[in-house]
Amino acid sequence: MKKVLSLVVLLLTITMVFSINFGGGGFTITYIPPDQLSQTLPEGLQNIVNTSDLSEGFLGIGGGGKGRIGKHLFMGGEGFSGLVSYDDYEIYMDCGFFTISSMFNFFDFINIEAGLGLGGYIQQLRLNFSGTGETIEDFINGDAPYINTLNFEAFAASFNAALYLNPSTFFSFFVKGDYVIGYAPKSWTFENGKKIVGVNEKLSAFYTVSSGITFGF
Repeated sequence: MKKVLSLVVLLLTITMVFSINFGGGGFTITYIPPDQLSQTLPEGLQNIVNTSDLSEGFLGIGGGGKGRIGKHLFMGGEGFSGLVSYDDYEIYMDCGFFTISSMFNFFDFINIEAGLGLGGYIQQLRLNFSGTGETIEDFINGDAPYINTLNFEAFAASFNAALYLNPSTFFSFFVKGDYVIGYAPKSWTFENGKKIVGVNEKLSAFYTVSSGITFGF
């Protein structure tokens, strides 16, 4: 998973360096609505989470870039990560995708894009356990505060569509929707990689809404 995300970052850097003549890149804010965030957690874990906590959804920060490889065809990468914190737990997500898309221009200031992303994501449910210990001995004896992490490491595909508004030839605003389907061969696991007994969901699906700015088109 880390190798996939590292390659996405490298691809974003390359496409943004050559953005003036070959494509573009920029900054993105991604939002996962509350009902979609809730359904990423399997039934076996939902007794840990207070669903009313999720009412604000999930906000991620990231970016993307793409290069032109044909008249209307682009290839690139995108990703986001974020963390939402509550009293006793946190939900963390880190996503990255290689992308291929078709983009069409209308009236010189509107672009419509549809595409596919292939990559992966990791979702973590981090449980905060309180403790009174403050020394190394307390840590060894298990009396210090600690965080226990449950992981969902998935291969994923993203189906997306976007609308771009172009105030100039090198600057665009956009809004975008993605539908993400993830598959985790081990389902949810503990920090040491062992599968959680009784939690068998290997598939997860949710949609995101994002907006941002791009430079270089």
